[in-house]
Amino acid sequence: MVTSIAKISPKGQITLPAEIRRALNLREGDRVVFQVSNDGKVFISGLPSYDPETVIGILHTEQELDDFQEIRRKARLLRAQRYLQADRVENEDDQN
Repeated sequence: MVTSIAKISPKGQITLPAEIRRALNLREGDRVVFQVSNDGKVFISGLPSYDPETVIGILHTEQELDDFQEIRRKARLLRAQRYLQADRVENEDDQN
């Protein structure tokens, strides 16, 4: 277990000591979660920030993007056709 002491600045800020940052594997830009239990214990865990290059594999492929755009195009076409059909029916009702 790693224990360290930090001082609170006049603005309410603390600097996480290096040994705590190392233990949590935190780097500049990472976020930290503070949880306080009912008995006053504080738990700290890190939320690392991700470099886009490290998570590129979870992004959609070109093919998936093309498929999505095709589905979107078809949906717009269908909506336009339904609109035109509803407009024709309304015009026929007006003429009768």
